[in-house]
Amino acid sequence: MTEGVKAAYDFDGVICEDCPKDIPNDKEKYLKFLRTVKPLYLPHTDQIPMIITGRHEQYRKVTMDWLEEHGLSVDPKKLIMRPFEKDDSIWVEQVSLFKGGLYKISNFNLFIESSLAQSERIKDISKKPVFCPSFGMLP
Repeated sequence: MTEGVKAAYDFDGVICEDCPKDIPNDKEKYLKFLRTVKPLYLPHTDQIPMIITGRHEQYRKVTMDWLEEHGLSVDPKKLIMRPFEKDDSIWVEQVSLFKGGLYKISNFNLFIESSLAQSERIKDISKKPVFCPSFGMLP
C-alpha cells in the first residue's frame, strides 16, 4: 500500500493572499492585514497537518484566530512560526533555510510554498518535492 500525500503549507500566498511588501514595516497596518486578509487556497480539511510560515511568532494568536474564523485549525505545535528577526537583505535565504530545514526533518512528503525563489531553495535544502501554485511542481 502506498502512503498518500502528506503536505505542509506556507501561510501567506498559499492559505491567504500574500502581504504587500510595504505593510510589514508598519505594525498597525500589518495587524490589520493579518486580521482581514482574504483566503486564497484553503486546504480541503478542517485540520491542517502542518504550517511552516515566515510570519513572526508574535503573531501566533491573530493567525490562529484567522484560521478559526475561516473554519480551519492546526495543532498549535504544528504551526511553526519564525522565531528570529528578519534581515531584509537576506530574507529569502533566511526563511528558506528555516522552512527547508524543518521540512527536511519532518515526515511530510510535499511542501506548498508561494514564492518561487523560496520553493527552489526549500527543494534544494530538503531534497523533497515542493509545489509552488504560481509555477507548479518543481522538477
